[in-house]
Amino acid sequence: MQVTPLLQRSSPSRIEHVEVQKPPFWNCEYKVYFIMSVYNIPPPPPMNVKDDVSTNWKLFQQSWQFYVTATELDKKSKEIQAGALCSVMGIECVKVMNSLTTLTAGDKKDPEKILTALGDHFMPQKHLLFERVKFGFANQGEHETIDQYVVRLRQLAESCEFEGLCESLIRDRLVIGTQDSGTRDRLLRPSPQFGKMHRGS
Repeated sequence: MQVTPLLQRSSPSRIEHVEVQKPPFWNCEYKVYFIMSVYNIPPPPPMNVKDDVSTNWKLFQQSWQFYVTATELDKKSKEIQAGALCSVMGIECVKVMNSLTTLTAGDKKDPEKILTALGDHFMPQKHLLFERVKFGFANQGEHETIDQYVVRLRQLAESCEFEGLCESLIRDRLVIGTQDSGTRDRLLRPSPQFGKMHRGS
C-alpha cells in the first residue's frame, strides 16, 4: 500500500510526522472525491429533471462550468472530469444519462460528450416559428408590473433567435402589449433609453 508523508500537527517541543495511507485502488472515483474535498467550494446543486427542464439544464450547465473553473477541474483528465460531473448531477439525471442510447461506455468518460447528449435530451430542437408566435402574442397581464412584463418578454425572446434585433423587438412588443399608457407614451418618444432602463430587469 502506498503511503504519503504529511506534517500534520506541531507543538513547541516537536513536530509529528504522520503517515497517511492511500486507498488500495487509487482510481478515478477516489480522485474525484479527493478533488472535491480539497477545494472548499460547494458543487452545483443536482439537475432538476422535472418542471421546466430546458431552463433547469441551462442553469445546471452554467453552474457546472463555474465549478470547473473555480476548482481547476479542467486541468484534470477527461475521465476525472466525467466522474465529477456524474457525481454532482444527481441520481435522477444519471438515470436519464444511462437511458440515452447515443452514449457509449467510452462516451461516459468524456464530460463534453455527456453534456452534449444531455443537452440534446433536455433541450430538443425548438420550433422557431412557434416560439416567435408566442412572443408576438405576449401581452401584459392584468396584475403584471412593467418590470415583470419586460422580464417575461426577455425570457420569451431567448428562444426566438432575434440576435441584433432583440432589444428593438422587445421594445415594440412592450409598446403594443402594455396596459400602461404612460409607459407606451414614453417609449414612443424618440429616445434610446429603453435598453438602459430595462437591461437589468
